[in-house]
Amino acid sequence: RVQATTPEEQALVRERAQFHIDSVMADRNHSVRCNHIAERDAKVVSRDGLSLTCKLVIDGMDQAKWRAPSNLASSAEFDALWRPQLHVTGCIWHGILEAYFIMPPDIAKDSNMNATVLNRMFDLVRETQEGAMPRNLIINSDNTTRESKNQFFLATQAMLVCQDKFDTVDQEFPKTGHTHNEIDQRFSSVSTTLNRAPVLE
Repeated sequence: RVQATTPEEQALVRERAQFHIDSVMADRNHSVRCNHIAERDAKVVSRDGLSLTCKLVIDGMDQAKWRAPSNLASSAEFDALWRPQLHVTGCIWHGILEAYFIMPPDIAKDSNMNATVLNRMFDLVRETQEGAMPRNLIINSDNTTRESKNQFFLATQAMLVCQDKFDTVDQEFPKTGHTHNEIDQRFSSVSTTLNRAPVLE
């Protein structure tokens, strides 16, 4: 916008900016609509799960917030030291449960970790949910190729279909830099709590 000098350039920038905003909002509206469908279907007890949909949102928290140990009274002394960064991954199964997994620093943040978290969520829901699991699965994750946007995580989803766990698996990748989904909101609350904690070990 700063570089646009002529009225024509300014008009083009405004048009492209509005297109970007509209596409981001359409992306979010689609995601919220799927959330509502999953929350509605979570209340239905079914024998076969046909025509029912479940949706999971999975994402990792900024590792810098989970350096341990942390001591507010000695923060200057601790800053000079190497401190391991714990991995925190959150997962929301809309309408049923939320789970947060804290893992040691030597566990790689990759598609294997995401697949492990995903399958653990299936276990937790199976332990608490009555009736059959929904037959349609939607997974919402960020665009990182290290964790979700790769052939290994795709193979995990294909395996779920091949093993007849689900009829369909859809993957949502929100526009880069514009996720701001439910997990981000939870992580914001967690960060505030961590910053107020006098000691973390």
